[in-house]
Amino acid sequence: MELTGKCKVDFEKWYELNISEFIFPLTTIEYSGDGLGFKDLSTKMKYGVYVDFFDSVGRYISLNQYDESFWFDIEPAGFDSNYFDSRQEARISAIKESNKIHNKI
Repeated sequence: MELTGKCKVDFEKWYELNISEFIFPLTTIEYSGDGLGFKDLSTKMKYGVYVDFFDSVGRYISLNQYDESFWFDIEPAGFDSNYFDSRQEARISAIKESNKIHNKI
């Protein structure tokens, strides 16, 4: 669940400007050797930071569930995903799709 292209560049700029907002201060994006880099985070924790970034650029991700199926919406793109067997699969796919959309802007 890594960002690419323009999206990665924009995220890194946003991240550097917004580090102080995080409760757990992540000193850098890269692995820092002391476990305080963004890349040291678990996929689940990265997801929350990515959602904050996409919120800041007006791209809103929502996860949905019905019975045992999960899917995501991305607004204002109006993108509805296929169904997934787990919330984690839906989260990862939501970030990948948001990355693609951002890179097209």
